[in-house]
Order: sequence, then structure tokens, then C-alpha cells
Amino acid sequence: MREIGVLDNVQQADLLADFLLSKGIKCHIDNDNSRYVLWALDDDLVATARAHLAAFRQNPGSSIYVEGARSARQIRSQELARRKEYRKNVKDIRSTWVLTASGGPTVVSGLLLAACIIAGIFTGLGANDNSVVPWLLFSTDMNWTELKEGELWRLVTPIFLHFGLMHIVFNAMWLMDLGPMIERRKGALWLVGFVLITAVASNFAQAYFVSPAFGGFSGVNYGLIGYAWIMGRRAPGSGIGLSNVAAGLAIAWGLLGIAGELVHHESWMANWAHGVGFAVGCFWAWAETEKSR
Repeated sequence: MREIGVLDNVQQADLLADFLLSKGIKCHIDNDNSRYVLWALDDDLVATARAHLAAFRQNPGSSIYVEGARSARQIRSQELARRKEYRKNVKDIRSTWVLTASGGPTVVSGLLLAACIIAGIFTGLGANDNSVVPWLLFSTDMNWTELKEGELWRLVTPIFLHFGLMHIVFNAMWLMDLGPMIERRKGALWLVGFVLITAVASNFAQAYFVSPAFGGFSGVNYGLIGYAWIMGRRAPGSGIGLSNVAAGLAIAWGLLGIAGELVHHESWMANWAHGVGFAVGCFWAWAETEKSR
């Protein structure tokens, strides 16, 4: 924040501040012993703001400043509406874990949850001696023999395989919190595409860098987390968002898994799936919002 200049009249200071806002220059006014100091919030716009100040001093009664004040009121009104929409749609940590926070399941989200539950039942939640588990794994060997033989469903099916009750419950909570919110705003087909792309990318990374013997929806969930978090920050009016606290907890959990691997030299979490899924979601949201800017 840098100083633009000083005016002796508060009405003129307010008028110029409104005019600057209409030109895309946000500023702050300080009262310094009845002298009103204008500060530009963006250092890169100080020179432009000072030029407007010089012109204002020459003719403060010009109609362009009245028009600027009218435009500033509209800008502030729109900003207020965006903030209200943001507060309405972005979840805080208290609602992050509530399954019905998004108004209940939608078609694709519900089907994904059902697939996880059905897979959990038929695999005994990943029991070692279960005959179904090998059919859902990315591959049963390090050479990816089944994929090379054309069993391409394995690129996706590990997301439905879970190992233990807490594993599936934790992933179900994230899915039913973020999935319906995003599906209602982006559509069922969009969510299907997002899940498929994120699943393939995160599964491939985990299988390539660690092992094909893994499972869980968390890679896709991290994609949803990254997408919702970035959308909330870059497009608060989209109705899609996630609080910084909730995103921070998810990131901290992922970092905990990485730390465990570094310390114990073994992977007890699908760290590559988490990281790649999160990166895909963040980049997807960034690309979408960048197109509209």
C-alpha cells in the first residue's frame, strides 16, 4: 500500500476514492489531523492514481467524478452480493463432516457411493483371502500384466476398493460432502468425466511410483478437494467452495502420510494418488476460472 496524495476536504477525498474505484483502483483514506491521505492498495496502480489526483485538483466539480461515484456504488453493491453468495455456499469446518450438508446425494455421487459400498461388501473390505479383490486392483503384479492384456477397467476400479471400515467411511464422508455440491452446479456428466480423469491419473501415479496393490476413493476425493478449494478462492460466486480450514486439514493429512513414508520407509497411505488427485483438481479449477478472466 502506497500513498497517492492528500486532500483537505473529506467530501472530495470520498469523491475521488469513488472515482478511482470506478477505474479499478481500490484505495483507503486516513484522517491525519483533518488532512485526508489516500492510499492505493495496489502498488502497481499508484502512478495512475496520482495522475487522476492531479486532474481532480484541476477540476473537482467535473461531472465525471459524479458518474464515478455512481459506478462505485454499483461496484460495492455487486461486491456485497458476491460476498453474501460466497458465505452462503462455502462450507466451514463444522459442516465439512456432515453427510447431508450439500442437501443429500445426487445421482452420480450416490452411484459412486453405492459402488464403493457394494465393492466393500463383496471384497470383505479388502480381505487378503477374498477372490474379488484381485479383479479390482490396478494390477496383480509389477509388470501390469492384466492391463497389457486389455483389462482397462483396472485404470479406474481401485477407487472402489477399500481396506477397513474407517477407510471407506472417511472417503464416503468427503464424497458425499463435495460430490453433490459440485454435481448440482456442474452437472452429472461433468462429474463423471472429472472422476474418470482424476481416477486414472491418481491411480496411474500410485501404481507407477509405488505399487499396483492399493485401493480407495481418496485420490478422487483429493481431486474434489483441490477443485472446490480453488473454485472457492478464484470464483466465489460459482457456488462451489471449501473453507481454508477444511482444505488445510486435508493437506495436513496428506503431509502426515508423506512424513510416515519418509520416517518408516514404507507407504501406509496412497500418497502419490493423493498428491496427483489434488494437483489435477487444483489445475482444473484454475484452468476453468482463468478462461473467464
